[in-house]
Amino acid sequence: MAKAGKTPPSATTRRASYQDILDAPDHLVAEIVDGVLHTHPRPAPLHAYSYTKLGGKLENLLGGGNGGAGGWLILLEPELHLGGDVLVPDLAGWRSARMPAPPDTAYFTVAPDWICEILSPSTRALDLGGKREIYAREGVAHLWFVDPEARTLEAFELRDGQWILRQTATDEATVSPPPFNAAPFKLGELWWSSKGPAKDKPSQPPVVHEPRPGTRTKTATSRRANYQDVLEAPEHLVAEIVDGVLHTNPRPMLVHSHAQTGLVAGLRHFGRGGGDGAGGWLILIEPELHLGRDILVPDIAGWRVERMPREAAYATVAPDWVCEILSPSTRALDLGGKREIYAREGVAHLWFVDPEARTLEAFELRDGQWALLQTAVGEATVSPPPFSAFPLKLGELWWPGKDKPSQPPAVHEPRPQAHFPATRGESAA
Repeated sequence: MAKAGKTPPSATTRRASYQDILDAPDHLVAEIVDGVLHTHPRPAPLHAYSYTKLGGKLENLLGGGNGGAGGWLILLEPELHLGGDVLVPDLAGWRSARMPAPPDTAYFTVAPDWICEILSPSTRALDLGGKREIYAREGVAHLWFVDPEARTLEAFELRDGQWILRQTATDEATVSPPPFNAAPFKLGELWWSSKGPAKDKPSQPPVVHEPRPGTRTKTATSRRANYQDVLEAPEHLVAEIVDGVLHTNPRPMLVHSHAQTGLVAGLRHFGRGGGDGAGGWLILIEPELHLGRDILVPDIAGWRVERMPREAAYATVAPDWVCEILSPSTRALDLGGKREIYAREGVAHLWFVDPEARTLEAFELRDGQWALLQTAVGEATVSPPPFSAFPLKLGELWWPGKDKPSQPPAVHEPRPQAHFPATRGESAA
């Protein structure tokens, strides 16, 4: 019988089957991803609160009842049988034309048009890794990730088999991400706040970020913070100015610093031409960037040598590559305002490394929008752009002795839909 959060030994010798799902304990959610059985606990209250609120809100707005516009079927935790995989997303939606009547089975074999995963520590690696790849393979057009801890929403759209970031929203902003552009809702209603046990809010002010090339965001306060505010910040804090707002965060935790140091050590050796490295890169830890009127301190940044910054105290030349090591105190800012500024300034490559979930996401800037190139989890060996010739052992970034997520080591690169488009096109017609 499978234990929560662990992959059963049988997964290494045979593909899991639906019988394994049926045999899983009733108090666990069981899924089959790439032939491996994954089990995890039922959602925690913070998680359950968010998806219940979001599901109810969208059903009222789009389900046709209570004056809703209709045209959609919105369900909580539907069981999806897609190829040989069995997935249970937190929320899923089908256009009514593609799901005019309920199936005769207890599960769905038609891929949804929209899926939302509510991220939690026990499911984050699987949601961002194997499940996201399957959703792309099956032609799910829209994918949202909602993080109740960071109070963020990320909305992706599938284009030519790749996930393109369409919108990031934080805290209590009013949003209407695709495909529900005509159904705005208040993001703050998804967070457990004064209605229940109080939760600390992130430092990022309420804002919606839609990647736009060459634009700048207006001030979010009565006056824009300036460099003097950064200089006056306590030395034990990292101070940044994002969209005119001063943000201060604690210095990185040990698990964060371990990932940062491990990544930089290998990249610096590679970037200088050591070993099989091609050279031609300057890699810096926590450089201070002055980009327009914003002041950012990414965890790691890299410049091709011909674009190396010449300033002594800070850089005014945008890096070619940035890596942010995600932590609870900085996640909202990294995924929100800072990511938008990196797009505005033309940073070509952006990585997010999550030491807790043990994941790496690699994005590339295309026409002002972030395209997901690769997701890696566990202890996989990866070489995401722009360092495609550098073999990075992901396991070396993680703090020794910490519990490993249930997702096995894997590298996920979005691929064009394999077997689904013809059936989907006929159904959509």
